[in-house]
Amino acid sequence: MTTTYDPGYVTVDMIRQWMMDNDPSDNSIDCDLAFTDEQIINAMQGAARSYNSLTPVGVDIVNANAMPSDTNLFINFTVASLLNSSLQKLSRNDMQWMTGGVTVDVVAKRIAHYRLLRDEARQMAREEAVARKSEINRQAAWASI
Repeated sequence: MTTTYDPGYVTVDMIRQWMMDNDPSDNSIDCDLAFTDEQIINAMQGAARSYNSLTPVGVDIVNANAMPSDTNLFINFTVASLLNSSLQKLSRNDMQWMTGGVTVDVVAKRIAHYRLLRDEARQMAREEAVARKSEINRQAAWASI
């Protein structure tokens, strides 16, 4: 899947390209796409809720079907949401075991890596979101009468 143009709002294909999840060969561990379209759409809805719940609440409300793509703000919120869902799944199935005197805990390393990526994406999104909403709020306060 490729996006040849930017329609002005975040799309499933944009998220796939951002995460390099547009071809099963991109995921050598899973040998499949990491996320379904439905999971990405759900994450986009979570991204819109995350943005809308930040203060100032009620300023610049967005809809998951029309999140602006003029910055990486909503892409980062969506990626954070996807990684968070992956963390939930991995955490449920995390188990350490010992074989031949060697302790093996492969999932824990993945969890730590995903947590780092999620936290970075979330932090970037939140910082930009607060700045964006604050600026919109300031402009509204200084609007011409």
